[in-house]
Formats: sequence, structure tokens, C-alpha cells
Amino acid sequence: MHYRDRIARRTTTARALLLLAPLLAIGACNGATTQWAQSQGGSAHEQTGQRLAAQGNPRFDDPAKAAIVQRFESDYQRFGRTPDRIAVGAGAEVCPIEDRQRAYRWITGESLARIKKRMESVNNVTYVADLDSIRIRMVSGTCEMLRTGGEVTFVADMSAVRRHGDAGGQRTALRLRESVFRVTGTMRDGERAAVPFRTIESLVTTLMQRGESGEFEVYDGGEGKPDPMLVSPTGIYTYVNDGAAPDSALKITFRRQPETNDFATYVEEPRGDGSVSGTNFNGAELRYTYGLKDGRLHGWYKIHSYTENGYTVPASTICYQHGEKVKTTTCPTT
Repeated sequence: MHYRDRIARRTTTARALLLLAPLLAIGACNGATTQWAQSQGGSAHEQTGQRLAAQGNPRFDDPAKAAIVQRFESDYQRFGRTPDRIAVGAGAEVCPIEDRQRAYRWITGESLARIKKRMESVNNVTYVADLDSIRIRMVSGTCEMLRTGGEVTFVADMSAVRRHGDAGGQRTALRLRESVFRVTGTMRDGERAAVPFRTIESLVTTLMQRGESGEFEVYDGGEGKPDPMLVSPTGIYTYVNDGAAPDSALKITFRRQPETNDFATYVEEPRGDGSVSGTNFNGAELRYTYGLKDGRLHGWYKIHSYTENGYTVPASTICYQHGEKVKTTTCPTT
């Protein structure tokens, strides 16, 4: 099924509305949060996209990082970012799932509680995953091997919702997230094994805002300018060298959505003190350096000055401790 057909079908289902229900009573949507497309038009946006696309990916002297970049470039040529291509080769049989929290870990490599904690500690995001929406089909290996062990490749569908807004419910926006994943690695005793894993995700989001009735409705862009994120999938490719303990090994994630000038690369490495050091690029341009601990920002968060869409973002440095901003001259990572 084409990804546009998936949007039309899934955003009108009772399941999607039930998933949104706990969030719909919180706050009102400020129109400014839904005018993404209008604010991104013009030649500056196009010039930025052309510049970033021409740069390609960041290059590394480290052989392990260079090998992952090379593999991503090959994988992206093969699988792209649409659900149809990412799901290629999946069988028709849907695997039985006894423990959906465990299935979530199979797909993402992290527990749902950990991901919720990370998302909800930054930018007032509330995250709800619809575990009942998970469907797993095998490309190689068998459904039984997900529990008993062995080398597998599987495709998984999953829905989720993110609410963006402040604690008082102002400037609230809802995004229904429809994802198709392709996961390759080795399972052991019903979990990811301590070996390299590759996870490819095709993500399509549907933005919702309050209509004249006060109820949340699917936002169609307005003024004949649809939000590119409503019609364009984002490709997210994650390569981790230890599927069982991703914070203990090198992990590189690539995001691709050219319509929004998203050519991001995230490189995360263990520091040896229980925390993670991260670096973010867009194209080949360094944008941020940051620290993480238990999935939350921890340590110095540095923005490196850059120009995008005609605006220059100044350099700045912020200290985070366990996901909270702290005013300090020292910023420990332990």
C-alpha cells in the first residue's frame, strides 16, 4: 500500500482516535505551530537544501564510523524512505506477540519507559505508543526465532502520538506517527543480542489542530500549501554496534527528509563514566554537541553557530543535568 493511502486509512480509524483521546483535552493549538510550510517557503529554504544535499554525509577518519557511513549510503540507495521499499520481502504471516512491551524493544532497541522519559524530558513532549498496533512480519528467519534466537530480519508496523506544548497546554500540536521498521540483527533469549543491529524506519506524521468546533482535526496545510511533513516520509537509519546495550557502544543515526532540509546525522559514543557523548551534523556541517545519561540530556549542550534558511543561529552553551537545565560554570557528566 502506498504511504499516502496509509495516511488516509490510518488517520480515520477508531484506533487512532482512541490513541489520541487522553491528549485531546490538554490545551489549545496555537496557529503559529501549524504554519510550518508557510514559514519555510522561498529561495533561502531552497538554497539551504541544495547546499546540504550537495555536501553529502560527514566523513570520519575512524574506520568504524567510516564503515557505518558507507553502509548507510548503500542501504539508503536500496531501501530509501517510503514504507513500500522498506517493507520489501516481508511475508504475509503476522507473528503472534505475547509480550508487546518486549516487542517494542525488539523494534526500537529500547524500552518504552526509557523512550518516554527521554522524549518527555525535553521540549514538553508527551509520547504515547499504541502497542496494540504492532504487527511483525518476517523477511528472513522465523517468528519463533524472535524468542529462541538466531539471525533475523523483520518488518514491523507501529503507531504512536506525540503532543508538543508547554506544561499549561499552550501552543499544543498533536502528531500521529505511522512507522514501518525494518530490523536486522541477532536475537538471543527473546531479546536483542550484543551484536551490531540495523534499524530502518519510515516515519509519516499527521499533524492535528483544533478546528472551529474545538475538536482536533487533521491539518491539511491551509492556503493550498500542505506541510511537507504531511505528505513526505522521513527515513531514519540507526546502526548500533551492541544491540543489547546500545549506550555501551558506537551508535550512528541518519535522518533524511529533503523537503524539510533534514539531512541529519547523530553520532553517539560511550564516555566510560556511564554517560554518552553525542555529535549532530546536518549535511556535513557540525550543529550540536551534547551529552546523554539514561537517555536524557546530561552535560554540556553546545550549539555551534550556523546559517540555515537565511537565518544565523548564534553559538551557545547550556548545562543539562538528568534532562533539566542548570545554571552553572561546571557541568559534570557522571
